[in-house]
Formats: sequence, structure tokens, C-alpha cells
Amino acid sequence: MGALENYIKTLQSYNKMFWIVNTLELFERGAYYGMMAVLAYHMSYNLGLDVVQIGALLGILMPLLYFVPVVSAAVGERYGYKKVLTGSFIVYIISYLILAVTGTIIPLEPTAAFITLFIPITLLGVSAGAFKPMVSATIAKVTEPEQRNFGYGIYYWLINFGATAMPLLIGLVFIFLVEDLYFLVFFGTAILLFANLVITITQFKNPAPPNTDKEVIPYVISLFSILKDWRFTLLLLIYSGFWMMFATMHALLPLYMVDFRIMPAWFGVPFLATLNPGTIIVLGPLLAKVSDRFKSLPLMILGMLIYLAGLFIMGILSAKISLGGISVFLLIGIIIFSIGEFLTHPNFISYVSKIAPQDKLAVYMGLAFLPTGIGLTIGTFGWSVMYELIATNGRPALYWSIVVCTGIITVSAFLLYNKYVASGLGSGSVSVKDEAEDGTTPEPQYKPLPGSKIGNYALNSRITPFAILLVIPLLLGAGFIVGESTYYGAEYVDGPETPDVVPWQDYQVVDGAPASYGDYLAENSEYTTTMNITETNVASVVFQLNWQDEPDSRLFGVRPLDNQPDEFSLKVVAPDGKSHTTPVTQNARSENGGTGTVELTIEYTPGDEDPYYNGTGDYEITVICGNCGNQEPQRFGLLAQNDNGNDWALEVVYNYYKAPEKE
Repeated sequence: MGALENYIKTLQSYNKMFWIVNTLELFERGAYYGMMAVLAYHMSYNLGLDVVQIGALLGILMPLLYFVPVVSAAVGERYGYKKVLTGSFIVYIISYLILAVTGTIIPLEPTAAFITLFIPITLLGVSAGAFKPMVSATIAKVTEPEQRNFGYGIYYWLINFGATAMPLLIGLVFIFLVEDLYFLVFFGTAILLFANLVITITQFKNPAPPNTDKEVIPYVISLFSILKDWRFTLLLLIYSGFWMMFATMHALLPLYMVDFRIMPAWFGVPFLATLNPGTIIVLGPLLAKVSDRFKSLPLMILGMLIYLAGLFIMGILSAKISLGGISVFLLIGIIIFSIGEFLTHPNFISYVSKIAPQDKLAVYMGLAFLPTGIGLTIGTFGWSVMYELIATNGRPALYWSIVVCTGIITVSAFLLYNKYVASGLGSGSVSVKDEAEDGTTPEPQYKPLPGSKIGNYALNSRITPFAILLVIPLLLGAGFIVGESTYYGAEYVDGPETPDVVPWQDYQVVDGAPASYGDYLAENSEYTTTMNITETNVASVVFQLNWQDEPDSRLFGVRPLDNQPDEFSLKVVAPDGKSHTTPVTQNARSENGGTGTVELTIEYTPGDEDPYYNGTGDYEITVICGNCGNQEPQRFGLLAQNDNGNDWALEVVYNYYKAPEKE
């Protein structure tokens, strides 16, 4: 109970403005990630845009999201954060409404939709970019240094709560609605932004008085003087590599899941969007509290290593290994890299807030968004082109291995930075003796990262940054060895509204691996076993039960006896839960022993989507032996011989639809 009371007391230590600004962040991120959960799918499958066009549009959005904060931070300092927030939400709402009607309520061909979408995407980038530094700088101004790590942990947790709740709600709603109606999502997110507008006007107060003497243009020019601090600039450039990897999450991961049929049809892209923030919601409070005990920079490096491990599991293994049509490795990989993300990004923000002079805090916090802008801009367009060249040609594992290699280079660069630039400095960017002169708040004395001496040695070794680069050829080799996967993609008939049905007539019907069973069954008894079919798109399964009855015999070697037929039947419970049973069947009577056969065929009708799973999974097979006819006298008499059972053999064969090989 003491730990819980401690935790509650910590939360109560933050003031009212901290919670108001985090509420704005919660709603804004809920709207943004709700929109992003369906945007790439909507543009590809509903509006007919190709991957490169989607990458180009998001390539416009990303730099605005993270370069506009550099200017909006100065505007907020001069005119007040409240005015910037109010204007941001008004423009935000307009952009979502235009997104909702483009190509849907106002029908447009794919090319026209692509051109028109530049308007709302640009407005969205400007409004979101203006909003970002207002929140992070407000948190910095209303918290004490010793509260900062945990405060930014709460901030990041609430971001991810919004990013989970909204896509989850969308996913649940669209289980019952067709995905052609995804444009309704944009109307819903506009409502959330309207709520933020009301809260800002009625509740938000500037955390510091506006500095009317601050000129925006000279301020922007003065940024170059801050960037002359080569250590800070180098930090920003290296951190851009992390966001280059992350650029794949919103645009390309949803397309990858759908294009390669990684998950069942019911698992839509909104559900995919909940996994990353949902993990952070569950584990974030614990990770945030733990983060308070350690230095920010080593935690960032550890976080990136964890992120890479998750990305490797997700990308390399998900296309090939599934359980009942569900890619377990996709889910596991996303959970792992979400933990890495939480250890990386909040600690970067906290790190920058600690090395920044207090009179330039908003400027530094604005510049802290530059790595995200650089990484997402280059990554979104670059990975989209590479996805088109590599993944859509049947090599998604190789594509993801290249993405992971980008992270390996980034980690190596951070290890060098930690060793030669940040190591031994009081706050990571300025020396201890400089802190009092430039107004920097020193970072408190933290414990070293947990782990063995070997781990701490590896973190500070000169060899580690170069040794880790040796993993790159192994990663590329793994991506290549995994081989090809079937690419399905988005196909259109008579425009983007009507997707093609699967051309099953072009598929090959391939035989699966047969199975054989056999045993002896006593009269009026059963034998049950289970057979698993792992292939999808099962066309038919045939069960054939055979038995050989005993021949006629003679009582005491003299009196002839006729052997009566045996009875067998077959029961099969298919993976879809349906039970199939044959009639009780007797073998033909013969003096040499009759042969009996029971055959059961289960056929599956292909659906509109590839893959379908109603024939995939466990089949419960029961062989039933009924009455085994005795050896009866041919003409008359009371003496007979009992037939207590018989041997049987069961053969199971099946076939399934396989997509034609790509030329």
C-alpha cells in the first residue's frame, strides 16, 4: 500500500496546468493517431493511390510536423502559447474536414485526389507542428527538474493512451461497417479537436507572460547560433536515424499487414494501430518511474537496442510463421519495439530539457523536434520507394532487414557519441564548470544502468560501436534467406470503390501432405485422433476408412461357418466446428473375407479474400466400430464363433488453393 500511496503522491505533486495541457495532448494525439490509423489504407484501398504517392504526401506532412515547431516556439514566446494553440486547433479542424470529403463525398479520380490531398495534408502539418512545442515547453515550465523525467513519462503515456483508445474505438465500430466508410473517421477526429478548442479558450493559461520584445525572424536566425554547438547538432543528427526507422510504422506497416495478408481479415488496420500505444499504456508508468533513476542518454541507447530486437522479430518472422492465421511474431515484435520506443523518446526530450539554458528552453524544445522531422521526412518517402522496389516484389523480409540495419548504424553512432562526446560531462552537452555561467540546469547524479560489468564495459568500450556494425551482413543475409512471400496488394475494378474478387480460377490446386492412421478396434468401440492442417485456402479434405473382414471358417475344422459383415462409421469435427458423420456401413460378405470402405469428403467454398481459414486447423477424427458379425453356421445349428473386432486403416488426403507464381 505504501508504494501505491507514494505513486499517488507523486501524481498529486503536479499542478493544474500540467494536467490541462496533458488533456489537450491526449485529445490531439487521439485525433491524430485515429486519423493515421486509417489514412494509408484509405488512400491506397479507397482512393486508389499507389505506395509512392502515399509516401510523397506523408513526405510533405512529416517535415511540417517537426520543422514548424522551430518557428511556432518563437511565435508562442512572443504572442503567448494560448493564441498559438487556439489558431492551431482551428486550422486542424479545417484540415480534417477537407480530408473527409476528398474523393468520397466529392468523388475524384486517384490522380485528382492525390493533387487535392496536398491542401489538407499541408494544413494538418502546419497546425500539428504549431501545437507540438506548446505542450512540451509548458510541461518544462510548470515542472521542477527532479519531476521532469517522470513528468515527460506521464506526457508520453497519455499520448499513447489517446493513440490507443481512438484506433481501438474505430476498429470496433468498423467491424460492423465497411472499410469504404473510413472517411467518417476524419469527421470524428474533427470533433475531438473542437473539444480541445473549447478547453483552450476556457481553461488554458500561459505558463509565462508573453515576451513582446522577442522578434520572430531574428529568433529564427538566432537558431543557427545554437546549432553552432556541434555537440548538440550532432546529437540531433544521430537521433534522426531512430526516426528514419520509425517512419515505417504509420504508412508502411499497415500496408504490409494487408498487402501480404499477415493477419486475418477481421484484424483491421485500426486494431494494428492500438498495439504500439497500448503496450506503452500498460508498461509506461513502470518504465517512466524506473527511468528517473538513470541517465537519459544510456537509457536512449538501451531503448534503441530493444526497439531493433522487436523490429527484427516483427519484420523477419511475421510473413512466414503464423498460428491459426494469426502472425504471433507480428504482435510480439510490436510489443517489444514499443518498450524500446518508450525508453528512447521521452528520455531524449528530458535530456534536451536538462541541457537547455532556461532562458532558451522553448527554443531548445523546438529544435528537439528536428530529428523527428528529418528522420520521418527522409524515411517516409525513402522507405516507400524501397517498399515498392523490394517488398512488393515478394521480399518483405529483406525490406525489413534493411530498415533494421539503419537502426544498427544509429546505435553505433550513439555509442561513439556516448564515449567521446557525452561521457564525463555533467549534463551531457556542457561541462560542469560551464553550467553556472550559461544557466543550464545540471542533471542530477544518477545510478549507472543496471546489468553486469560486461554490459557497462560494452557501453563504454571503443570496440563496441564498430563490432555492432558486423551484425549488418548477418541481418541482410537473414532477410534474404527467409525468401519470398506472396504479395496481394490493392486491385481495383471500375474505380477505387470496388475491389477485385480473388481470381481463384487462376490459382493452382495443390495436394497437401497425406496422413495415415491404423489400429485394431474391439466391437462397439471408438478410436479418436487429431490431424492438423496448417495451409490456408483449403479446397477439400477426403477421409477414407478401409477394413478387411475375416474369411469364412469351419467349426472344429469340419462344420462350415459363414462370417457375417462388420460395421464401421466415421465422424469428423472440422476446424470450423461443424460435425460430419457417415452412415454405418457393412463390408460386402465374401467367403475369402469382404472389403469395406467408408469415405467422407469435406469441401470448402473459396471466399472473397485470400487467405481464408475455415479449413485450416485441427480435425478431430473418430473411427467407430459397430457390430462385428459372428461366424454363423451355414444351414442350421446353435454353435457359432464370436468376432470380437477388426483391424482398420484410415487415409486422409487434402488439397488447397495456391496463388500462381509471379512472373
